[in-house]
Formats: sequence, C-alpha cells, structure tokens
Amino acid sequence: FLDEWLSDVRGAMPSLAFRTQIGFEDELMPALVESRLDIGVMYTPQYRPGLEVEKLFEEQLVMVTTNSAGDCDPDADHVLVDWGPEFYARFRAAFPSFAGSAVSVSVGWLGLRHLNLHGGSGYFPLRLVKSRMDRGELFAVPKAPQFNLPAYVVYPSNRTRDEIDDLISNMRRMAVKQSPSNLHRVQT
Repeated sequence: FLDEWLSDVRGAMPSLAFRTQIGFEDELMPALVESRLDIGVMYTPQYRPGLEVEKLFEEQLVMVTTNSAGDCDPDADHVLVDWGPEFYARFRAAFPSFAGSAVSVSVGWLGLRHLNLHGGSGYFPLRLVKSRMDRGELFAVPKAPQFNLPAYVVYPSNRTRDEIDDLISNMRRMAVKQSPSNLHRVQT
C-alpha cells in the first residue's frame, strides 16, 4: 500500500518531500502533536486536541492457515497478532476456550513471516493474504468469523487543508483499489 501510494503521490505532487516512518500509535501520536509528522495512518488513534481523525478504510481480517484441512478453532500454532483491544475482545468472544498462543506479535507482517516459516494460523488483512490464498499457499479457515478493523488517518488541525485533502484523497483511492469489496469476501 505505502509503496504504491508514495509513487502515485510523488507523480501528482512532485514538489512535496516525504519521510516515512513506521511505528506504533504511542510513538506516532506524540510526533503528530509536536508537528514532527504531518499525517499518520493507524488502527487505534488517540483523540487529542489539535488533531483531526478520519476513518480512511476498513480492513477485513480473515483467519488463514497453512494447513489445507485446518479447523475453525485456533490452537497453539495460532499466531496472535495484536490488532488492538477491540479485535482482541471480539476474538476472545468468538473463541472463549482459546488457551493462548505460543507466538504473539505486535505487527501483522511479523505474524505473517512466522506463518511463512513455521506454519500455523492467524488473522490477517484479506488484502495481504489474498494472493497467497489464490496460489494455494494459505487457506481460509472454514466457518471462522471475519472481523472488520477500521484504519484512520490522523493529522494536525492547523495544517494546510489543500495538501492534506489531496494526500487523503489519494490514500482513499489506493484503499478502494485494494479494499476487500474489490477482493470479494472470503467464502467459508
């Protein structure tokens, strides 16, 4: 998403300079408040005075497995990704007997890497796993619930609206291009 978005924006706005930073919300929010960052994209923003928060798109989280005969309930090989407290509450409600995972990660790409190397199951955004599912490398877990996870764009209220509006519009176009509705809901 980021690579394609940066390429599109650089073509449309060649006079802007970009510095990208990956971090967790507790790192990005202070940088936005202190104007060290102009814009942030995150799943669980904190609402603070002087910042605007807008929903950008929704991820569709699907449970996938490396085992073509995998069952619905997560087991010890389930990689638990920290998609935030709302996801965790819905996950626990859906799987009340889940005893816990041997592997928990704070970011999705780490969990997906672990799955690639060691197998197992986990919840990941459909846009990230769809091509691997199409190739038969990952499989949707039958009857596993799917969860929506909103992503937000956050920016200081005092920024130049025209530039921010152009950047957000471009992000929305990219999100629509990669959205689950364009990928089709996984049938289980």
